[in-house]
Amino acid sequence: MFVADTLEEAAAMAGLDPQVLRATVDQYNSYVDAGEDPDFGRKEFNGKVETGPFVISKLEMHYHLTFGGLVIDTDAHVLDEAGQPISGLYAAGDVTSGYEGAAHQSGDCLSVVVYYGKTAGVNAAQGK
Repeated sequence: MFVADTLEEAAAMAGLDPQVLRATVDQYNSYVDAGEDPDFGRKEFNGKVETGPFVISKLEMHYHLTFGGLVIDTDAHVLDEAGQPISGLYAAGDVTSGYEGAAHQSGDCLSVVVYYGKTAGVNAAQGK
């Protein structure tokens, strides 16, 4: 993962053309402002990409699935059969299930693993 305070720095670290990345992000931000992405028909956005730190990660296609794994909540607590957190038990990554619904959404795994890995670690360290 490449982390920098500006898009241009992150692009250079990752071996990308900083001008191309800047143009792509500016285009995306214009779609957020317009409320619609005419290229893909998207109408819902999480917000503009404006402030750092900016993170770029190299992704490679690998196919793997885990269905029926441990179910976690948004704090990475493992849930029991009644949907209640099991005290002191956290999980992240391929052992978890439930966040994708009925179908696996290829391509979202890395962000989920990174987010829940950090969340599980922080909550376990704080005893939440």
